[in-house]
Amino acid sequence: MAISILAPLDKAYKITTTFYDKVILGPRTGQQHNALDYSTPVGTPIYAGADSKVTRADAKDIWGGNIIQLDNSSTGLTEIFAHLSKFNVTPGQNVHAGDLVGWTGNTGEATTGPHLYFETRINGKPVDPQTIIKGSPMAGGGTVDNTSTIIKWLTGYFASPANKADIGHRTWGDYFNGVNAAWIGAPVNPNAGLQAVQDLGLSNSVIKTSDFSKVASKINEINQTPQQDNGLLGIPGAIRDAAFTLGLILLGAALLIGAFFLLRSSRE
Repeated sequence: MAISILAPLDKAYKITTTFYDKVILGPRTGQQHNALDYSTPVGTPIYAGADSKVTRADAKDIWGGNIIQLDNSSTGLTEIFAHLSKFNVTPGQNVHAGDLVGWTGNTGEATTGPHLYFETRINGKPVDPQTIIKGSPMAGGGTVDNTSTIIKWLTGYFASPANKADIGHRTWGDYFNGVNAAWIGAPVNPNAGLQAVQDLGLSNSVIKTSDFSKVASKINEINQTPQQDNGLLGIPGAIRDAAFTLGLILLGAALLIGAFFLLRSSRE
Protein backbone atom coordinates (compact mmCIF):
# COMPACT_ATOMS: atom_id res chain seq x y z
CA MET A 1 0.00 0.00 0.00
CA ALA A 2 1.35 3.42 -0.93
CA ILE A 3 2.32 5.71 1.93
CA SER A 4 1.09 9.31 1.93
CA ILE A 5 1.72 12.07 4.44
CA LEU A 6 0.64 15.62 5.19
CA ALA A 7 2.95 18.45 4.21
CA PRO A 8 5.31 19.63 6.97
CA LEU A 9 4.31 23.28 6.44
CA ASP A 10 0.88 24.88 6.25
CA LYS A 11 1.58 26.82 3.04
CA ALA A 12 3.73 26.53 -0.06
CA TYR A 13 7.27 27.71 0.66
CA LYS A 14 10.00 27.75 -1.96
CA ILE A 15 12.10 24.57 -2.21
CA THR A 16 15.70 25.76 -2.44
CA THR A 17 17.35 22.33 -2.45
CA THR A 18 15.74 19.22 -3.93
CA PHE A 19 16.14 15.56 -3.09
CA TYR A 20 18.61 15.08 -5.95
CA ASP A 21 20.78 18.16 -5.47
CA LYS A 22 24.29 17.93 -4.01
CA VAL A 23 25.11 18.74 -0.39
CA ILE A 24 27.29 21.89 -0.20
CA LEU A 25 28.15 22.01 3.51
CA GLY A 26 29.30 19.53 6.14
CA PRO A 27 30.76 16.02 6.05
CA ARG A 28 28.38 14.90 3.27
CA THR A 29 29.52 17.63 0.83
CA GLY A 30 29.16 16.44 -2.75
CA GLN A 31 26.75 13.62 -1.91
CA GLN A 32 23.08 13.51 -2.88
CA HIS A 33 20.95 15.66 -0.57
CA ASN A 34 18.21 13.03 -0.01
CA ALA A 35 15.87 15.65 1.48
CA LEU A 36 14.09 18.93 0.75
CA ASP A 37 15.11 22.39 1.96
CA TYR A 38 12.22 24.85 2.34
CA SER A 39 13.11 28.55 2.62
CA THR A 40 11.07 29.78 5.60
CA PRO A 41 11.19 32.61 8.15
CA VAL A 42 12.43 31.59 11.60
CA GLY A 43 9.50 30.45 13.73
CA THR A 44 7.38 28.92 10.95
CA PRO A 45 5.23 26.08 12.43
CA ILE A 46 6.13 22.50 11.47
CA TYR A 47 3.62 19.64 11.49
CA ALA A 48 3.83 15.84 11.67
CA GLY A 49 3.07 14.16 8.38
CA ALA A 50 1.66 10.94 9.86
CA ASP A 51 0.82 9.25 13.15
CA SER A 52 4.21 8.52 14.70
CA LYS A 53 6.35 8.34 17.82
CA VAL A 54 8.96 10.99 18.57
CA THR A 55 12.28 9.12 18.67
CA ARG A 56 14.47 12.20 18.75
CA ALA A 57 14.16 15.85 19.74
CA ASP A 58 17.55 17.31 20.62
CA ALA A 59 20.39 19.65 19.66
CA LYS A 60 23.14 17.03 19.56
CA ASP A 61 23.91 17.36 15.84
CA ILE A 62 26.50 20.06 15.14
CA TRP A 63 25.50 20.19 11.46
CA GLY A 64 21.72 19.81 11.66
CA GLY A 65 21.24 21.81 14.86
CA ASN A 66 17.93 21.16 16.58
CA ILE A 67 16.49 17.96 15.12
CA ILE A 68 13.20 16.08 15.47
CA GLN A 69 12.76 12.51 14.24
CA LEU A 70 9.39 10.76 13.99
CA ASP A 71 9.03 7.02 13.36
CA ASN A 72 6.06 4.82 12.54
CA SER A 73 6.97 1.16 13.20
CA SER A 74 3.96 -0.23 11.32
CA THR A 75 4.64 1.56 8.01
CA GLY A 76 8.41 1.96 8.28
CA LEU A 77 8.07 5.72 7.72
CA THR A 78 10.64 8.09 9.22
CA GLU A 79 10.38 11.90 9.15
CA ILE A 80 13.36 14.10 10.05
CA PHE A 81 13.18 17.87 10.59
CA ALA A 82 16.43 19.83 11.06
CA HIS A 83 17.73 23.37 11.81
CA LEU A 84 14.74 24.07 14.10
CA SER A 85 14.45 27.00 16.50
CA LYS A 86 12.20 25.30 19.08
CA PHE A 87 10.60 21.95 19.89
CA ASN A 88 6.96 21.26 20.72
CA VAL A 89 7.48 17.54 21.41
CA THR A 90 9.67 15.31 23.56
CA PRO A 91 11.19 11.85 22.87
CA GLY A 92 8.77 9.00 23.49
CA GLN A 93 5.71 11.13 22.78
CA ASN A 94 3.07 9.89 20.32
CA VAL A 95 1.88 12.40 17.74
CA HIS A 96 -0.89 12.40 15.17
CA ALA A 97 -0.77 13.59 11.56
CA GLY A 98 -1.10 17.39 11.56
CA ASP A 99 0.16 17.89 15.13
CA LEU A 100 2.48 20.84 15.72
CA VAL A 101 5.94 19.42 16.47
CA GLY A 102 8.19 22.51 16.35
CA TRP A 103 9.23 25.69 14.59
CA THR A 104 11.75 26.33 11.81
CA GLY A 105 15.04 28.07 12.52
CA ASN A 106 18.63 28.46 11.45
CA THR A 107 20.51 26.22 13.90
CA GLY A 108 23.49 24.00 13.09
CA GLU A 109 26.58 24.53 10.97
CA ALA A 110 25.18 23.15 7.67
CA THR A 111 22.97 26.13 6.91
CA THR A 112 23.26 29.32 4.88
CA GLY A 113 20.04 30.88 6.15
CA PRO A 114 16.68 30.15 7.83
CA HIS A 115 15.07 27.06 6.35
CA LEU A 116 13.54 23.66 7.08
CA TYR A 117 15.44 20.49 6.20
CA PHE A 118 12.82 17.77 5.68
CA GLU A 119 13.82 14.15 5.08
CA THR A 120 11.64 11.06 4.70
CA ARG A 121 12.65 7.41 4.70
CA ILE A 122 10.71 4.19 4.24
CA ASN A 123 12.28 1.21 5.99
CA GLY A 124 15.50 3.17 6.25
CA LYS A 125 15.69 4.09 2.55
CA PRO A 126 15.58 7.82 1.66
CA VAL A 127 12.48 8.71 -0.38
CA ASP A 128 11.78 12.01 -2.12
CA PRO A 129 9.16 13.68 0.14
CA GLN A 130 7.48 15.17 -2.93
CA THR A 131 6.41 11.68 -3.99
CA ILE A 132 4.47 10.95 -0.78
CA ILE A 133 3.15 14.34 0.37
CA LYS A 134 -0.60 14.56 -0.21
CA GLY A 135 -1.43 17.17 -2.82
CA SER A 136 2.15 17.36 -4.08
CA PRO A 137 2.42 17.32 -7.89
CA MET A 138 4.34 14.05 -7.69
CA ALA A 139 1.92 12.48 -5.22
CA GLY A 140 -1.10 12.55 -7.50
CA GLY A 141 -4.65 13.73 -7.01
CA GLY A 142 -3.95 17.27 -8.20
CA THR A 143 -6.40 19.43 -10.11
CA VAL A 144 -3.87 21.44 -12.13
CA ASP A 145 -1.40 20.51 -14.85
CA ASN A 146 1.72 19.27 -13.07
CA THR A 147 3.39 17.91 -16.21
CA SER A 148 6.36 20.28 -16.02
CA THR A 149 7.01 19.38 -12.39
CA ILE A 150 6.93 15.66 -13.18
CA ILE A 151 9.38 16.24 -16.06
CA LYS A 152 11.74 17.96 -13.60
CA TRP A 153 11.36 15.02 -11.21
CA LEU A 154 12.16 12.46 -13.91
CA THR A 155 15.08 14.56 -15.12
CA GLY A 156 16.49 14.83 -11.61
CA TYR A 157 16.01 11.14 -10.91
CA PHE A 158 17.79 9.95 -14.05
CA ALA A 159 20.53 12.57 -13.69
CA SER A 160 21.65 11.06 -10.38
CA PRO A 161 24.77 8.83 -10.56
CA ALA A 162 22.84 5.82 -9.29
CA ASN A 163 20.26 5.97 -12.10
CA LYS A 164 22.05 7.62 -15.04
CA ALA A 165 23.00 4.22 -16.50
CA ASP A 166 19.30 3.33 -16.91
CA ILE A 167 18.99 5.77 -19.84
CA GLY A 168 19.08 3.80 -23.08
CA HIS A 169 19.36 0.45 -21.31
CA ARG A 170 16.48 -0.17 -18.91
CA THR A 171 12.90 -0.34 -20.21
CA TRP A 172 10.16 1.97 -19.01
CA GLY A 173 8.07 -1.01 -17.95
CA ASP A 174 10.88 -2.46 -15.84
CA TYR A 175 11.53 0.91 -14.22
CA PHE A 176 7.93 1.51 -13.19
CA ASN A 177 7.20 -2.11 -12.25
CA GLY A 178 8.32 -1.90 -8.62
CA VAL A 179 8.81 0.63 -5.87
CA ASN A 180 8.84 3.46 -8.39
CA ALA A 181 5.25 2.67 -9.36
CA ALA A 182 4.17 3.46 -5.80
CA TRP A 183 6.29 6.62 -5.67
CA ILE A 184 5.00 8.08 -8.92
CA GLY A 185 1.29 7.49 -8.39
CA ALA A 186 0.80 7.65 -4.62
CA PRO A 187 -1.71 8.06 -3.14
CA VAL A 188 -4.42 8.26 -5.84
CA ASN A 189 -3.11 5.64 -8.23
CA PRO A 190 -0.11 3.56 -7.12
CA ASN A 191 0.39 2.28 -10.67
CA ALA A 192 0.22 5.59 -12.50
CA GLY A 193 3.72 5.32 -13.95
CA LEU A 194 3.28 1.77 -15.17
CA GLN A 195 -0.18 2.52 -16.55
CA ALA A 196 1.17 5.59 -18.35
CA VAL A 197 3.88 3.74 -20.27
CA GLN A 198 1.46 0.90 -21.06
CA ASP A 199 -1.07 3.38 -22.48
CA LEU A 200 1.70 4.98 -24.54
CA GLY A 201 3.02 1.64 -25.79
CA LEU A 202 6.42 2.25 -24.16
CA SER A 203 6.51 -0.66 -21.69
CA ASN A 204 9.17 -2.53 -23.65
CA SER A 205 10.99 0.55 -24.94
CA VAL A 206 14.26 1.68 -23.38
CA ILE A 207 14.15 4.89 -21.37
CA LYS A 208 14.90 8.01 -23.41
CA THR A 209 14.97 11.60 -22.24
CA SER A 210 12.95 12.50 -25.33
CA ASP A 211 10.04 10.50 -23.87
CA PHE A 212 9.96 12.40 -20.54
CA SER A 213 7.42 14.94 -21.76
CA LYS A 214 4.77 12.49 -22.98
CA VAL A 215 5.30 10.12 -20.04
CA ALA A 216 4.95 13.01 -17.59
CA SER A 217 1.83 14.28 -19.36
CA LYS A 218 0.20 10.84 -19.16
CA ILE A 219 1.14 10.42 -15.47
CA ASN A 220 -0.37 13.82 -14.74
CA GLU A 221 -3.57 12.79 -16.52
CA ILE A 222 -3.79 9.49 -14.61
CA ASN A 223 -2.95 11.11 -11.26
CA GLN A 224 -5.99 13.36 -11.60
CA THR A 225 -8.31 10.40 -12.19
CA PRO A 226 -9.47 8.81 -8.91
CA GLN A 227 -8.63 5.13 -8.76
CA GLN A 228 -11.70 2.88 -8.67
CA ASP A 229 -11.78 0.23 -5.98
CA ASN A 230 -12.47 -2.92 -8.01
CA GLY A 231 -12.29 -5.09 -4.94
CA LEU A 232 -11.76 -8.82 -4.93
CA LEU A 233 -12.02 -10.57 -8.31
CA GLY A 234 -12.97 -7.29 -9.98
CA ILE A 235 -16.11 -6.79 -7.87
CA PRO A 236 -16.64 -3.03 -7.29
CA GLY A 237 -15.79 -2.01 -3.74
CA ALA A 238 -19.26 -0.67 -2.87
CA ILE A 239 -20.98 -3.91 -3.94
CA ARG A 240 -18.36 -6.01 -2.16
CA ASP A 241 -18.81 -4.05 1.07
CA ALA A 242 -22.61 -4.27 0.90
CA ALA A 243 -22.45 -8.02 0.29
CA PHE A 244 -20.04 -8.44 3.20
CA THR A 245 -22.39 -6.51 5.53
CA LEU A 246 -25.39 -8.54 4.40
CA GLY A 247 -23.42 -11.73 4.98
CA LEU A 248 -22.66 -10.68 8.55
CA ILE A 249 -26.33 -9.91 9.19
CA LEU A 250 -27.42 -13.31 7.83
CA LEU A 251 -24.73 -15.07 9.84
CA GLY A 252 -25.86 -13.29 13.00
CA ALA A 253 -29.47 -14.23 12.33
CA ALA A 254 -28.51 -17.88 11.76
CA LEU A 255 -26.59 -17.98 15.04
CA LEU A 256 -29.55 -16.52 16.94
CA ILE A 257 -31.96 -19.04 15.41
CA GLY A 258 -29.55 -21.87 16.19
CA ALA A 259 -29.21 -20.69 19.77
CA PHE A 260 -33.01 -20.48 20.10
CA PHE A 261 -33.58 -24.06 18.95
CA LEU A 262 -30.68 -25.34 21.07
CA LEU A 263 -32.14 -23.68 24.16
CA ARG A 264 -35.63 -25.01 23.33
CA SER A 265 -34.40 -28.59 22.87
CA SER A 266 -32.50 -28.47 26.18
CA ARG A 267 -35.72 -27.61 28.02
CA GLU A 268 -37.71 -30.47 26.51
